[in-house]
Amino acid sequence: TRTAAGTFGYMAPESFGNSFTPKSDLYGVGASLLFAATGLEPGALPVDRLQVKFEQALVGTVWERQETWLPQLLQRLLAPAPEDRFSSASEALTFLRSPPVPVALTRDAGSNGARRPREAVSLEPPRGSKIVVKEVPGELRILFPPPSLSLEMGTFA
Repeated sequence: TRTAAGTFGYMAPESFGNSFTPKSDLYGVGASLLFAATGLEPGALPVDRLQVKFEQALVGTVWERQETWLPQLLQRLLAPAPEDRFSSASEALTFLRSPPVPVALTRDAGSNGARRPREAVSLEPPRGSKIVVKEVPGELRILFPPPSLSLEMGTFA
């Protein structure tokens, strides 16, 4: 009998077979980023062939319209097969430091509906976000605010 320990949705698929590598940790980072960006538990999102289908959760958000680097990052961090993920945290950091590659195209009304690349944007968190991003030599630190507590009063009989 095998036992898997961890939080469902944040555990890399290979961890269910008791196989752990640094790439398993990258999967957990991706799941945490997904939760921070959407407020949705990764384990509650649809899955197809072990791939978390998060794209619909980003529709209409700044992550879809302007900050297109996040979906690209999440695709690589949440890849079901370890060999499809970044090889290391350093490689993920290199990806974040590279110029954004536009992947989504928008219709340009001024040119008979021709498709054009979206503009490249910065890695700054969206306005109003409580996420803090700090770059220090050799690291990119992403600080998540603590979850808020909700205390509800009730009547007990």
